[in-house]
Amino acid sequence: MKESKTFFIAILILFFIIGCSEKDISDKKKTQKESLSSDKAATSNLGSEEDVDQKIMTFSISGTTKAKKKWSIEGKSADVLNSNIIKLKSITGKCYLEDNIITITADEGKFNRESNNVQLSENVIAKTENGITLKTERLNWNAEKEYVWTDDFVEITRDKIKITGYGASGYSTLEKVKLDKNIKINIEPSTVITCDGPLQTDYNKGIGYLDSNVKVIDKGGKLIAEKAKVYFDKKYQRIIKVVAIGNVKIKKNNDITFSHKVTYFVDDMKVILTGKPKLLVYSNKDNGF
Repeated sequence: MKESKTFFIAILILFFIIGCSEKDISDKKKTQKESLSSDKAATSNLGSEEDVDQKIMTFSISGTTKAKKKWSIEGKSADVLNSNIIKLKSITGKCYLEDNIITITADEGKFNRESNNVQLSENVIAKTENGITLKTERLNWNAEKEYVWTDDFVEITRDKIKITGYGASGYSTLEKVKLDKNIKINIEPSTVITCDGPLQTDYNKGIGYLDSNVKVIDKGGKLIAEKAKVYFDKKYQRIIKVVAIGNVKIKKNNDITFSHKVTYFVDDMKVILTGKPKLLVYSNKDNGF
C-alpha cells in the first residue's frame, strides 16, 4: 500500500544519514567496547575549576597511532588550571578516520591531558567530510577512544533531512549511534517521523531500531506503531526489510488498517500484515485516528 511504501522510503533516507559508510579500523582499541556509562564516568577526571596556574595564548596537542595522526585539539587561548586540566577558548578538534575527517568546534571547553577527555560547551558543532552536521550546546569527547556523547538537545542535519532529540552517543566511525529521547525527523518536503526513543543503529549488524510510540506522517497517510526495526545493506546503503511491530495502524484517506505486525520487503514492494489484520472503512473524516 502507498502509505507503507512512503514510510519505508523515509526510513531509508534516515539511514543514509546515520549509517554513513566508514571502513572498519583494524587497530581499534579494546576500550571501544566499554559501556557508555564508563565513558561518561571518565569525564569526572576533568575535576573542578581552580585558580589559573598559567595562561598561554595558544594551545595545540595531537595523538598518533602507528606514526599516523589520530586526533588533534587546538585552542586560541588556554588557562592551565592544574597539572592536567586546561581550560580552552575557541576550540577546534579533529578526528582522523580511515576515509573521513570529523571537525569539532566550540567556544570553550576543558581538556584533561592525562585522560584525553574534552568537555566542549557553547555553540558546539561537529562536521564530517561527507556532509553530516551535529549541533549541541555541550559535548563530551574522548579523543583516544573516538567516542562522543551528550545529554543535551542535539540537531543532526544532512541535505534536506533534520533529526532532533535529547541525548546522543556514538563512535566517530558511526558504527553505533544512539539518540535517547523525544526523537523527531523532518524530511523535506512533508514527511515527519517521531518516536519517544531511543533511536539506535548497529551498523556492523545492519540493523536500526525506532522505539516507543513511532509515528510517520506525510501526504500519503499516517502510520503508528509501538516499534520499528529496519534491516539495511551496508555495502549499497539501502533498506532490505522493515518491520513495524505492536498495534500497527495505517491510515489512508478515511480508511484504517489494523494489525499487530507489518513487514515490508523493499525489493519486491511486498507488504505482509500479521496478527489478525482488519480494515475499517469510514464514510466520513472523523474516525478518531
